[in-house]
Amino acid sequence: MYDMEEAIYARQSIDKKDSISIETQIEFGRRRCQGDNVQVYVDKGYSGKNTNRPEYIRLFQNIEAGRIHRVIVYRLDRFSRSLIDFCIAWEIMSKHRVEFISVNENFDTSTPVGKAMVYIVMIFAQMEREVIGERIKDNYYSRTGEGHWPGGPAPYGFTLCKRVAMNGKNYASIEFNSSIHIVERISKAYIELDYSLSRIRTELNEERVPSYYGTTWSSMSVSRVLKNPVYVKADITLYSYFKELGIKIVNPMEEFTGERGILIVGRNSTKVIASFSEKNRALLQVSLGSWPGILDSGLWIAIQRKLRDNIPMKNNGKSKNTWLSGVMKCAECGKAVVPIVRKGSTKHPLYCSGHMQHGCDKMIRLYLDSVEDEVEQALEEMLEKCSIEPVDEELTVISNEVKIKIMQIEEQIQRLVASISTGVLEDVALKYVNEEIKKLNRNKEELYTQVITVRKQVYLKELVFSSLGFEERKIVVKNFIKRICVFEDDFSIEWKV
Repeated sequence: MYDMEEAIYARQSIDKKDSISIETQIEFGRRRCQGDNVQVYVDKGYSGKNTNRPEYIRLFQNIEAGRIHRVIVYRLDRFSRSLIDFCIAWEIMSKHRVEFISVNENFDTSTPVGKAMVYIVMIFAQMEREVIGERIKDNYYSRTGEGHWPGGPAPYGFTLCKRVAMNGKNYASIEFNSSIHIVERISKAYIELDYSLSRIRTELNEERVPSYYGTTWSSMSVSRVLKNPVYVKADITLYSYFKELGIKIVNPMEEFTGERGILIVGRNSTKVIASFSEKNRALLQVSLGSWPGILDSGLWIAIQRKLRDNIPMKNNGKSKNTWLSGVMKCAECGKAVVPIVRKGSTKHPLYCSGHMQHGCDKMIRLYLDSVEDEVEQALEEMLEKCSIEPVDEELTVISNEVKIKIMQIEEQIQRLVASISTGVLEDVALKYVNEEIKKLNRNKEELYTQVITVRKQVYLKELVFSSLGFEERKIVVKNFIKRICVFEDDFSIEWKV
């Protein structure tokens, strides 16, 4: 068991003529000591701006060990130059019932006045914390607004790098790596091939394509890539999309030329965009990145809309054991035919649900797997008959530059209309504004004539039923089959087509 000590702490960063020496600090400290059991802690050549000082650290180790009951310093700035650091130190000393005395400021926490001074200091420290927090936040948004990478790991398909700003300074950014083509593949498969998240995941894992951490893919990791806006080309279509969502856009529309990628910062930014949540959109900020975009804006926007629409449905009690659920009906009573699932068995006999409640005595001697196999074959034959001939499609293309000009005119018209609605314009001014609106509308119509009409052949996708997932099969069945009439040992398919 150690005897309680008094501690004198002294610090001096460098020797100066007008700087009080270590020896003088200790001498003044001893005058305030109440006994002879005194331990001296000296940090010479260390700044007070941080607490990473050997003797300072040893002092607090002894405080936490319960060896010290009073700490004496010549002046507060010898102990700490930061209000926040001092408050952290005081919380530790207060927890262990250690008194603190500053000789020069006559600061003694054993007195009511001294304790009150500590509370005042802690209030100012809290204010300093908040100011520092605001500075960090402002700096964060400022850096991202200039196209810098805000920190943290690079997204999948990118690697962290350094770029040189116009002032010659380096700043953090990202650049493509060899995995970026996987991002394109995932995005196009999700929209152009209409693959599900699970199907994309399965294909990537079967091909042993490593995910972000070199592990296997999950539906969540596929979704994370699809939601991330860092890959999209920032053109005027994307500008309009974010403006419609009500998200703050840092860069002017003229800079949305389709060359650079974008960055969205704010809490849960990808979740807010994908879910179209209105609650937190005002907290987000969109800015152009210093890296090029790789995905067309139309493709990325279509992805977000599909993600929004594919919200998982709640369990409604329907069977998850077969994709024929809901279409198999008893030929005798018309009630649903369902499989009897037995644990550990691979064969599931079919059963008429009307047997108990409606007295149906139809005995079914069919198994689910055999019915599914025959229906699958019938659907494959049906799908093969569907036309996959090319279809001519006429497309109207407006360049990004023309879109920017049109949007600028629309904003001018909105401002002029707003000035009319105030009702304070004189007749002469009102006439001028109306003429200006007409002129702008004519300019907009002229811009709309600057379009390019192209024709291309669009091929319908060949649908292979055996390659579809469970939910996709259910969709096909719903659209092609009216019902499956189940007899004692046979069944027939009634088609919708």
